[in-house]
Amino acid sequence: MELIPGKKTRLAVRAQHLLYISDQLTQPLKPVFDDSKKCLAHGHFSVRPGDGVKDNVFIMVCKTALLRCVKKVCVQAKIPAGFKPNRVRWSPHDPNRVVATGVKQAVWSGDGGKTFSLASGAPQYAKRIAFDPRKGTKNVYLLTGTSSKVYRSMDGGKSYPRRHAANQPQAARWHLRARSGRGGGRGRHRPGSSGSYKVGGALN
Repeated sequence: MELIPGKKTRLAVRAQHLLYISDQLTQPLKPVFDDSKKCLAHGHFSVRPGDGVKDNVFIMVCKTALLRCVKKVCVQAKIPAGFKPNRVRWSPHDPNRVVATGVKQAVWSGDGGKTFSLASGAPQYAKRIAFDPRKGTKNVYLLTGTSSKVYRSMDGGKSYPRRHAANQPQAARWHLRARSGRGGGRGRHRPGSSGSYKVGGALN
């Protein structure tokens, strides 16, 4: 399930191999895609931000590939050799920016998910992706599954300086808590012992 940003927030829900999207939150869900490959039932997906049927473009994880789907036709995105995706997230601000994570790497796209490049400094076993909800920012956050540490990119997912408590100054400790079973959460930057910087947005 995913909220789709736009002038009117929409909702995307998958049910087995079917993808449903509402025109707005108060409207009924409509089936927009029937996945004959059955990847939707098991793989993660993300819908491009926008306001109408023409914006029902999405990317889904399908085994070891990323499929970019437009008007019910899916084309395999170009990803680096050896990259095995497990999560993908479209930027809520930039329809050209997509970030995906794999077992040992992370990738980013600047052309709407058609081609992806390897990110530098990305952690292994990242299991959550969060974009900073504030317009004008390029912050991306990755939460690792093995140690629950948070890494931040300030350039839209191209690079990730190590940003966790184990090896950074005490004045910049990162904490991220995911809501149980809801795919949502928030990160918090605590400079020293006072003040906080909250980062909202869905985690996937």
